[in-house]
Amino acid sequence: MRQVVRQIKERSKIEIELNNIKYQLWRLDDYEYAKLRKNSIPIKEDYILYKQLYSPYRRDKDKLSLGKSFVILTWLLGESSDYYDDWKGSFYFPLLLVIKKERDDLFYLLKIYDHRGSLDFGLYKISENELNDHKNDILHEPFSEFSRQEINSFWSYFYGYMLGLSQSMKLFISPLPFIKRVDSNTNLI
Repeated sequence: MRQVVRQIKERSKIEIELNNIKYQLWRLDDYEYAKLRKNSIPIKEDYILYKQLYSPYRRDKDKLSLGKSFVILTWLLGESSDYYDDWKGSFYFPLLLVIKKERDDLFYLLKIYDHRGSLDFGLYKISENELNDHKNDILHEPFSEFSRQEINSFWSYFYGYMLGLSQSMKLFISPLPFIKRVDSNTNLI
């Protein structure tokens, strides 16, 4: 993995600590992400968690709009990658997720992206061994080293982190107006 991730002096990084686990999110470029993705195992997403986060019954101040998500992620991580699905999305941020636990460090890929108007994230366990048997095509249950409960706690916390930033950013930053369109959600006549 070290041969793939380039040594760059300036790279966007977010550090979070939750339940005695330290998380580092490092922005990757498209080349690094693609190379690491070849030897990574996709983890199933928890759509029940997404429904809870994006529930129409939540108050607006407790939800992130897609526009707010885009502005915050751009502010934290730089410009979106160009490798998003322009039919179903409008942005995509590839990241290396380093999970620092007491025993050892774990390495995952994380992509935060817009999928048909909702904020999603894809998680992939990076394998040190080359994957030849299509394990990188099949969704897997989380590994015990980073359990479903830990994944959901992390994602809920990160969502809250972005929500808090969106509320405090209003006080000191006025983002320029912008338009992004998701073609799959556009009615064609």
